[in-house]
Parts: sequence; structure tokens; C-alpha cells
Amino acid sequence: MLISRRRDGLQLVAQREHARVAGEMASAWGNERFAASAAPESLAIAATRHDDGWEPLDAAPFLNEDAGRPAHFLEVPLGDTVGPYGEGVDRIYRQDRRAGVLASMHRAGLWASRWGVQDGPPNEHPLALEVVAAEERRVAERTRELWLEHGGLRSAFEAALWRDYEVLQALDLLSLAICLLDLRTPTDPEITPPLIAMTLRELEQPPGGRVIARVPAAEGVHVDLRLDLIDAGVARVDPFPFRGDELALELRARRMADVPHADAAAVYHAAELVPTAVTLVAASGR
Repeated sequence: MLISRRRDGLQLVAQREHARVAGEMASAWGNERFAASAAPESLAIAATRHDDGWEPLDAAPFLNEDAGRPAHFLEVPLGDTVGPYGEGVDRIYRQDRRAGVLASMHRAGLWASRWGVQDGPPNEHPLALEVVAAEERRVAERTRELWLEHGGLRSAFEAALWRDYEVLQALDLLSLAICLLDLRTPTDPEITPPLIAMTLRELEQPPGGRVIARVPAAEGVHVDLRLDLIDAGVARVDPFPFRGDELALELRARRMADVPHADAAAVYHAAELVPTAVTLVAASGR
């Protein structure tokens, strides 16, 4: 669950809702500057379902007992997430093997600096190391199977797969920014935007825009995307990686009073899902 503090309370977004938004963006990815996926359906499935394993954890939310609220996703102990997350990835394989490989790469990458997309050392927790090793083995086996069916140069096949993995990271981080930022408050142009990866842990989100680093563009080039709120519910993404000049999305979130709750899970489930319209626009747009 993604939780961020607002002036009028807490906003709570289920992980599968965050992933649904990422999937909507995946279906629109690609233009003259950003090459489309060689397997767009698999990329869209991976983006839409990459956090399926969080569903039972959000349905019976892990609680931050001290704060009297559901726990923000980075507050949930690793030992409680490993099993459900792995089961979620297993289910993706049953729908689409290539999407499953991307989900495995994503799962392992979360504890391995996103395979270089993100700065910083890998997670050395024994459970994290075990998961990374197991997923690397599974990725190697399933990738070889896919290539044998696909044919052609294996180097080109694996390069396309890794490119889709990096696009998946961009989609994940863009969606996280949309879910955590207060979309009612325009960006202050005087504030240098931080990397979204550096602000994920905070309930009190720093004001201003966000940067998504090392996003694959065309011809092997990587660029940084900058997201700025230019009006209520309108975010400029520069450079713009989607078809057309704008992309309309909807985010569904719950709201809770920012006070300790004796039964935080019940309060969360009783809260109404509130839709918010979000429009991503190119720099040449609005």
C-alpha cells in the first residue's frame, strides 16, 4: 500500500491500483523518440500485474501499530512480503511467460539496485539474496526457452528483453510518483526535483516534481524524465514517452484522517474509493 500525507489527511493507494495505472501507461508507450516494445502485450501484462503479490497484504493490511494506520509498503518487513510476492509472480507466468520473466527481473531488481537503473548498493539481507538468486535462475531458464521458440540472434532477443525491463522500471516509478504526489498542488519551478527513487519512503512527500532516471529511448540512448505538476491533476512529462501529446488516466485512492485508529484496517476498508483524473502532457502541450 502506498501512503502519503495530505493537508486534509492520508491518501492510501493499493498496490494493484498503482500497477493498473502503470499498465495503462504501458499500453500507450512509444513514439518517435521512445521505441515501442517488441512484445507490447507482454509488457502491458507485466506492468499491470507486477504487484499482484501485494493483493493479500493490502486486503488484510499490515499495520503500523505505533501510528495507528496501515503500513506504507516500505514499512512492511521483508519476511512478510517474500512469500506473497513470489506467488504473484508465479501467477503471471501462467498467463504470459515473457511477462513472467519481466516480473521476475523486476522482483529481483528491487533488491539489486534495479539492475543499475537505480544508484546504491544491493540489499544484503539473506532473504533478499536468496530471492535474487532464485529469480536469476528462473529468468535464465525461461529466457532460453523463449529464445529457442523465437529464434534469431540471442543477443538481440535478450537486449530487447532488458530494454522492456528498463521500460517497466520507468512505468513503475512514474506510477509511484502519480500515486504519492499531491496532484492538486502545482510544482514550484524554483525547486530542483529529486529522483523519485529517493523519496519513496516518505509519507511527507517533498514538494515539487520528480525525476525518473535512465529511461531507455530509441537507439540505445537513455534519458531522464522529469515530471512536473503544472495544474491540478495535470502533470508534464519531459521528454514525453507516450503516443500523442497527452495521456488521460484515473487514480482511485482511499482517504483516512491523519490520526491513530484503534481498528485501522476496518477504517481503511470502510473508506470510499475516490477517483482522481490525471492527465500527462508533453512539454509542447498545455
